[in-house]
Amino acid sequence: MGQILLERQHVRGHQLGIAIAERFGMQFVSLDDFEPDPVALNLVPASAVQRLDVMPIAFAADEAVLVAVADPRDLLVLERLTRLIDRVVRAVVVTRDDLDELLARVGRIEPVLTGDGELELAGRRVPQDGRGDRPRSLVELGMGELARARLEAALRYAHGAILATGPPQSGKSTSLYAALALVSTDPDVMTLGELRDRSSLKIAIEAAFTGHLVLSSLNANSAAAAPARLAGMGIEPGLIASALDCVSSQRLARRLCGSCRRKAQVAGADVGSPGTAVVEIFEPAGCENCRGTGYRGWIGLFEVMTVSTQISALIQAGAAAKELAGVAVAEGMRTLLDDGLAKVRAGQTTLAEVTRVTG
Repeated sequence: MGQILLERQHVRGHQLGIAIAERFGMQFVSLDDFEPDPVALNLVPASAVQRLDVMPIAFAADEAVLVAVADPRDLLVLERLTRLIDRVVRAVVVTRDDLDELLARVGRIEPVLTGDGELELAGRRVPQDGRGDRPRSLVELGMGELARARLEAALRYAHGAILATGPPQSGKSTSLYAALALVSTDPDVMTLGELRDRSSLKIAIEAAFTGHLVLSSLNANSAAAAPARLAGMGIEPGLIASALDCVSSQRLARRLCGSCRRKAQVAGADVGSPGTAVVEIFEPAGCENCRGTGYRGWIGLFEVMTVSTQISALIQAGAAAKELAGVAVAEGMRTLLDDGLAKVRAGQTTLAEVTRVTG
């Protein structure tokens, strides 16, 4: 009946959506004034959301995933989605046109972290050539002083490879553009897209050996896992050890809303301060400024591994990621988890967020 009314122009799409939401006691969301969360949009494979005809669009303050539906009567779909992502889901009603637009976006979204911690979506306001409104400072991305010093030291080398690693949608390209701003006047800098196969990796290695400073990204779980990932793509460990100068790894965590965050107390050991009995942190609350989620914007969590003489020797010997990480930490690297806990203690994000993204 609703579709018939739409086709005959008796009601507008938003009017029908609001009416459906009220009937089922749900929230109505219009994409005209709501920007979906890029991380939520990529929680479920494109094939699955197309089949289920639903789309995760945001995270609620209680960590539930808000899922856009046009027909809230199909409860079985929500049960299937819950099993698929192993998270609590909560349906919100959108218009049929809005849901179709969301489904069409899947697989074509790359989040870009702006200077104020907001995410922009590729294909909208942000050009894909790196000349858009991208941050010009690693500080703005959330990279701490120690990690910046390590990365900036590697950027001063005349040649070699610097890799930004992390899972898809973790902001690797954004970090590379910020780093590139520090060396943009050097004619021997080469930037490559993500290293996905032996062919692209061979180009990067050869460039690093022929006097170029190479900046590229790689899908790897940690900085220390990158060498093994490269070796698995068919490159000799000796070449990897010689070419790599520095490897960073990162995640995106939701930033607490500064307007409504509320104080809480936890055991110091829970947030990386074992010598302190109780530590004051902040938790999400929810207000108009953050649309009730308790979060507003994003902040990066980073670890930066300098390929020292010892680490280079371990890479050449085919050492496991755990061994590389141990040496890197002994040489001063702050891990992703430690960086996240520091940001929890600083009131920038929450323990739940750090656990979620570093898990």
